[in-house]
Amino acid sequence: MVADTLLGEGIIAYSEDKNGKRASEVKSDAAELNVPVVLLVNANTASASELVAGAFRDFKKGTIVGKRTFGKAIGQISRSYSEDGSGIVLTVATYFTPSGECIHGVGIAPDVEISLEAEYENLTPDKIPAGEDAQLEKAFELVRSKLPQ
Repeated sequence: MVADTLLGEGIIAYSEDKNGKRASEVKSDAAELNVPVVLLVNANTASASELVAGAFRDFKKGTIVGKRTFGKAIGQISRSYSEDGSGIVLTVATYFTPSGECIHGVGIAPDVEISLEAEYENLTPDKIPAGEDAQLEKAFELVRSKLPQ
């Protein structure tokens, strides 16, 4: 798991049921990668990726660069009925960052907010020409500044 590799010992995220009772916890062990890390996020960063970003922030592991995340931190189950094609989606849990913050509907603000050029906003990172991804270039700059000279 990415979060366990980056973070020291502690809770990465936890969930609560509708009564506010803790339903589950995801934990990290004491082993952690100790290198400069910049985490890139945008409006498409959601769910588990967003919880990793929240833990990264709460553990103070590095800098988050990009745009505010989507804001989805609920667990849902769905059921489809083949007889008539109907279905139902039930929310069964709300997820929280290690500090106890519920980011659902809010998202996570980056430490350094940078937008992509409009022509690249809806592209996956692999489709953006080398040197044109402002968020990635900022991440490189920040990592380089933390490396020994």
